[in-house]
Amino acid sequence: MQSLSQIVFHRLDDESYIFECRPQLLHRLQVLLGGRAAEEVIYGRDTSRASVSYLADASWLARIILTIWNMEKSMTIHGEPPPWRKTVSFVGPRLDFEGSLYDDYDLIEPPINFNLDDEVAQRTEELIRDMYERTVSLLRRHHAALLKTIKVLLDKKEISGEQIEYILDQYPA
Repeated sequence: MQSLSQIVFHRLDDESYIFECRPQLLHRLQVLLGGRAAEEVIYGRDTSRASVSYLADASWLARIILTIWNMEKSMTIHGEPPPWRKTVSFVGPRLDFEGSLYDDYDLIEPPINFNLDDEVAQRTEELIRDMYERTVSLLRRHHAALLKTIKVLLDKKEISGEQIEYILDQYPA
């Protein structure tokens, strides 16, 4: 069964992700939340399980933006291993960035203050909620383009960036 949670984005080499700045990483976070947000825009709060794996990646990306990469207003002296290990199941050129997302660059140390764990969890949740709300808002503004993109994706099984740009031009907000 096809799902609205199909996400396609360009894969760069791992080093390119190390040097990304905060706005680019927040955009990538929105991409990871996009499938779930699209389901909410179309179906309401009743979403499928198909977007759950992207939510796991999104939560970890948000957490390392705050901890390992320290790209937040206040610095966090905290590093931790990922809560799960993911293996890339796609055979062929890699289309995701799981390799760099789950590389901790040996920046793992136990927290200095155990209250920091709760603070990091709270800030991670706030960041995900903020990016999710922005993504839902964006998709609601472009509802007609979203529906057309879904139709093309279901009919053709894949869609390119140029096709998405064309649809956005034809169905402006």
